[in-house]
Amino acid sequence: MGSTSSHLAYKRQKDGDNVGYFYHRGQAITLVNKAIVDGTAATEGIIATVACFLQQDALAASAQATKSHHHGMCCQYYLTTARCDLTASIVLVQDPQLEPMLFNPDISVYFRQPSLYTWENAKALGIRLLNFTELHDLSDVAMNIYWGLRNLTEIVEGFKAGIEVVDRREEELQFSDRVEVLERATHTLWYSNSKDPQTTIFRLFGCATLIYIYTILRELPSELRMLKLVAMRMKDQMERAPNLNDILATFPELMLWLLFLAGSVAEAERKPFFARQASKILLMKKIEDQTNILKASQDFLWPERHSFEDEGMEDYFEDGSVTEHSATTS
Repeated sequence: MGSTSSHLAYKRQKDGDNVGYFYHRGQAITLVNKAIVDGTAATEGIIATVACFLQQDALAASAQATKSHHHGMCCQYYLTTARCDLTASIVLVQDPQLEPMLFNPDISVYFRQPSLYTWENAKALGIRLLNFTELHDLSDVAMNIYWGLRNLTEIVEGFKAGIEVVDRREEELQFSDRVEVLERATHTLWYSNSKDPQTTIFRLFGCATLIYIYTILRELPSELRMLKLVAMRMKDQMERAPNLNDILATFPELMLWLLFLAGSVAEAERKPFFARQASKILLMKKIEDQTNILKASQDFLWPERHSFEDEGMEDYFEDGSVTEHSATTS
């Protein structure tokens, strides 16, 4: 009920409607605490409730609450869905604690076989990353993520066009399983203890992919505080990168794609930063017309397409921020 109230408040865009969310969450907390005292906290209902708490806290970027509920989930409910664990890992900046429920070393089981065009583009990206960073393993991961991004996006488009079947039998592979595998692979890129500046491009690609997963593949609101947190981290990484201009020049299509994604979810005061970086690439490529700018932002993932359909990105241009920066810089 609390989750439903929160979703309704978002749809209505009225802060006052959140009262229902807090009321039902409070009632749920009371029931969970009582179950813990009574020693009956291992029921499916309580486990599902704690999982909801964890997911809500992580998406709201509430680190302390996320840490508390995540600890409880890992200690007592280890077999619960790993999706909440992945979301919590983003907020807490740590490795996922739970093992995936499904695993097959052949990722084509999850991503499906790539088309020749997808595979050639994925290989080209992997080779460019390897030549730039000399990091073989991460380059291979990035190549597979590109493959997954394209194929899973095509599945989503198939759902909307009525080509793909949404409701499959329980024993069959679900779309959420496919996305979980992609997100786990993405975690390898954005979460790294290495201080090597060459890992910056992987971190940025990983963070942008997270934003894409949650807004496009999972179709969650771009206003989520967790996504704003990810965008803030991207800005910090770029500001600290000594080789940022080299990255912009070497990977213009990739950087435009991730800059637009970050800008679409970032806090208002951080949007100009992403616009300025995007403008450097647009000037280098001599792109000024807004229609061509929008197309250029999609060239990384869909170089063969010439239409722009993502409404979320159009919001990034409502104030003309990128075109203004481009005109000013020129």
